[in-house]
Formats: sequence, C-alpha cells, structure tokens
Amino acid sequence: MSRDFSNNKEDNDLDYISSKKRFNSKLSLLTNQNSINKDLFKDPDSSPKLFATENYLKYIKEGLIHNLKANIINITNNTVYLDNRETIFADIIILATGYKLDLPFFEQDILKLLDYNENDCINPYLLYYRTINPMFNNLAFVGVFSGLTIQTRECQAKLAFEFILKKHKVNESDVKIYLNHIKEVRKTPQSEQAQIVVNNTMKFSDMLMGELGLLPDLDKIKDEDEELYEYLYYGPIIPAHYSLTKDKDDIEKINAVDYIKKLGRYLKFKQNNR
Repeated sequence: MSRDFSNNKEDNDLDYISSKKRFNSKLSLLTNQNSINKDLFKDPDSSPKLFATENYLKYIKEGLIHNLKANIINITNNTVYLDNRETIFADIIILATGYKLDLPFFEQDILKLLDYNENDCINPYLLYYRTINPMFNNLAFVGVFSGLTIQTRECQAKLAFEFILKKHKVNESDVKIYLNHIKEVRKTPQSEQAQIVVNNTMKFSDMLMGELGLLPDLDKIKDEDEELYEYLYYGPIIPAHYSLTKDKDDIEKINAVDYIKKLGRYLKFKQNNR
C-alpha cells in the first residue's frame, strides 16, 4: 500500500505543493504578472513552483530580481563574462541549480551507453530509478539529480549498495519499461521535469524501497499499530520507515518504531500548540 494523499482534502489544503489553485492565486495577488519578466511569469494553469525564499515574490514585484539567460564563458575576480557578450560585475557568485553536469572522467563509449545529454540538468543520463544502469554492474549515481530529498538519496544509496554487491538483481523487463518512461519524460521542458521530481518525491522513495522489498505493509501496520500507521501515513518520510520490514525482534526495527513514534508525537504536539 503506497501513501497517497490525493483523497484527503485536508492534507491537500495544507500542502501547497499539491494545491496549485491555492498557491497560484496567492502568487497572482503578490505579483503583477503582466509587468514582470516573461521568464519569471507564472502560468495559473501550470504546476506550482517551489521557491527557496519567502522574499522571492516580493523581490519580483520590486524589480530586484532580473532574469538573464546566457552561458558563462569565463570568470576573473569579480567579473563574469557571458557568451552573449555581456559582462556582469558581481559581489557574490553562487553556484546553484541550473548548472550543466560534466563527466570528463568517463570515456565517450560509456557516456553513449548512458545516453548522456550535457544540456539536460534533470535527467542527463538514463538510469533505473535515477541510480543504476544494469549495463554497468560497478557504477551507481546517488544524489546527482535535482529535487531529490535527503531520505530519497539514502534510498538510492541502499539500491546502489545492494546492486553493486550483487545482493539484488533487477528485473530486465521493469528496467526497460522505466527507461522508456524516462525517455518520454526527457522530451518535456526542463521546468516541467523538475516539478515531476518534486511532486513525486514520496512516491519515488517508496518505489525505490519497493524494488528492494523494504516498503512497509501499511495495511498490516494499520491493523497491528494504529499510532505507528498514523505517523507513517501522514508524517514526513524518513529513512527509518524502511526498517519496518525486518523481524519484530530486530533491534534496527525496534529503534525505527521508537524513533518514528517520538517524531510523530513531537510534530503533533507542535501542530496543536502553534
């Protein structure tokens, strides 16, 4: 049983990631959509976007954020030279999302087999669950793709570990279906690909652990421990969730249950007293 909030109106209202009407209406109120740079424009009918700072919308409205599309060709001291012949004098240069992934240490035949595309910052190469490619039994990627959370990266690490040590063998048919899906996803604009990752982080983590047989049986847990089920279903995903398939007397499972309940009780207390 996979966690799915689509039928829970209360959770959807609280979670602006999945409540695009609520988020987009707020965006429209805070910004003059028709007067800002077209690249910063937010289409009310598109998926919502996440911003790293609550001041982002304020800065757009005040004209303090300027969008400039160009590639950097050189940086000397505090001067940035762009390929459109513009020059920027910068006090601070922050390297964040939007960079091109470079893999100079791989030979071209390897990059070709991975279907490497340096201009695709979301899915630069074809990997099963964005982690492994069965053609290479000693190669795995963890945490490279943007939008993946810490717990998802830990799930990737588990898959990489099991695969490289030959403790887990992937199903060739499943791999083919997944990689064909990624090929289709790569045809969509980068911004839409990013939202697919962000909006499906929970599902992606569960799929990764389902591949390894570590996805907890929520139906069984609901019958045996309603409190634990509540924190699993409604709480944040943490790595401890994927230790629940072990034997009931396993110390790792005992510690995981204890941690999940402590965290759940704390979050419930904070929510009730804010």
